[in-house]
Amino acid sequence: MPSQNPSLAKPHRYVKTGHWGSPPHLEVTTEDSISLPLDSADQEDDSDDEELEDVDSNMRNQLNKMIENIDNVYGLRKDEENQLDACSLASVAISLQEIGNMTLPKTHPKLQLSKNTSLVLSRTRNATLLVEKPISDGNPLVYHLQDITTDDITPLASIRHSHQTIQAQNGVRNANSESKANTSESTTTSHRRELAQKMHAILRQADERGSSTGLNRKIRFTATDKSNETTTTTLQKPGGNSANAEVAARGRAFEVIKRRREIFKKNVKMHNVISEAMVSKSTLISRGTYGFIVSGEKILLGQVTSLYSKGGGKVGMHSWVTSADSIGALSYISAQLYEPSGRRKQFNTVHVDYATVLGRGLRRFAHVPSNSFLVLVAKDNVAVVNNGVQLSDYAWALYQDLLGERAEIVGDVAALNKRRRTKKGVSEDVEDEVDETYH
Repeated sequence: MPSQNPSLAKPHRYVKTGHWGSPPHLEVTTEDSISLPLDSADQEDDSDDEELEDVDSNMRNQLNKMIENIDNVYGLRKDEENQLDACSLASVAISLQEIGNMTLPKTHPKLQLSKNTSLVLSRTRNATLLVEKPISDGNPLVYHLQDITTDDITPLASIRHSHQTIQAQNGVRNANSESKANTSESTTTSHRRELAQKMHAILRQADERGSSTGLNRKIRFTATDKSNETTTTTLQKPGGNSANAEVAARGRAFEVIKRRREIFKKNVKMHNVISEAMVSKSTLISRGTYGFIVSGEKILLGQVTSLYSKGGGKVGMHSWVTSADSIGALSYISAQLYEPSGRRKQFNTVHVDYATVLGRGLRRFAHVPSNSFLVLVAKDNVAVVNNGVQLSDYAWALYQDLLGERAEIVGDVAALNKRRRTKKGVSEDVEDEVDETYH
């Protein structure tokens, strides 16, 4: 005989209730409450849904955080900004689509109560059924102990199958009852992942490129192909010996600045002004800029016409450059010289010495080492007038301070331009003593 449910096998207690004069009725109670069985398939489906919800929630949070941090990223190009804006709008569209596809449950109170009552009744009826699987195949086969071997467990499986319960049969997935696993992610999750990957690639590219102050534009050139389409090509960075020469040139600039600071600091009070000549990344020296230059025994105003820089290495060439952000990076400077006119704050293009000797005025130019360049003067402090220029009050006061220490400055410049010799030979970071003046 098949065994019955233990909860039903226990004795019942019949309790007589009612009032006098009314027919009695019976209530049936059990010692243990009936437990409702849980469907394992429903439980697994619920866990799968929860996992998908967690994945979608995490992806949504990551995407929103990435969009919020876009404003903190610098150095983005126009096309990259447009792509990030498009990804942000696509994320908003996905959220709106989710809201549009959202199905709200019916919250009618009576309908919900009726559904709950039907569910309780159906599960209670199923719980009162026999828990053992009914034998529909007849009596199980009889196996003797000697027929069971370690290589063949078919007899044991047959006995187990004949005695298993309904819950055991329905609670285990097999080849017949296994449903297809939900391996595909939700559509919204995949779309959000695609947007996050695209935005991450753009931000990573901008981060690797880094911020710049115009140097990227210097190494790019614009070319026109046969189809008259303008394209921008980036020059590759030098490698090998060229890269080593570039590193050596930067090291040379640092050494020149260091030596200027050491020599000027000994004798000149305004050494902080002329050590770096007030040339920096924000105030470049280039063609057309003005500055005070030592020419012979004089300090004159000069307008730069050409700049030259020496390449790294023992046989480095002096090449023409358009500008420089450090006075130490230059080797020679060509400039037109202006002489004080005797009138306050004005400098003439015609020099008195040449006008007296030749009887006519001549313009004077000089090709001097970079150490002869004392300090840069901003163009705003120089105004062009007839036959010369006029300085502002600030520039004129600076010139007067330089004249107050003219002897010390001229001596220090001569020491800087002097060719040095070391144990290994001539130092490579100091140029030949050259001061060519021509008309």
